[in-house]
Amino acid sequence: MTGSVISLGIQYAAAGAVIGVAQPFVRSLVGGFVGSSPIANAGITFGTAWGLSKLTGVFNATKRYENAFLIAGATIASAQLISTYVLPYLRLGGGSANPTGTMSGPYWSRGRRMRGIAAVPSTQPPGLAAAPPPPPASMHGIAAYPTPGSFRMR
Repeated sequence: MTGSVISLGIQYAAAGAVIGVAQPFVRSLVGGFVGSSPIANAGITFGTAWGLSKLTGVFNATKRYENAFLIAGATIASAQLISTYVLPYLRLGGGSANPTGTMSGPYWSRGRRMRGIAAVPSTQPPGLAAAPPPPPASMHGIAAYPTPGSFRMR
């Protein structure tokens, strides 16, 4: 019994990997028609799995993997939908389930757009020298400032 469970797990994992490899190809074919909403992404995932299951059902050597593709595709597609629509309501601290994803929460749907990302250094501890002055406005390129005390001039 244990061997069959492990065997099924390996089949589902391999089917999920094949779906992940084939999905970008399918997305390039149908992505312009279905868009890029979370429901469309889940539909493309399950459609890829369904197509692969039909393809494996054609050949006698791969016919036994037909259900593995359907189950893996349904699992992946439902996980995509759950992480988008259900998990944000279950989180006690709020926030989205996938902060680096499509940014399609209620904040983004009101027409607000991200303008950029800033990295702000922490405040300077007392006793350290002040940072060097900024370069002149005519400088073109990238400048790197040493941290105070890292270089000593003789």
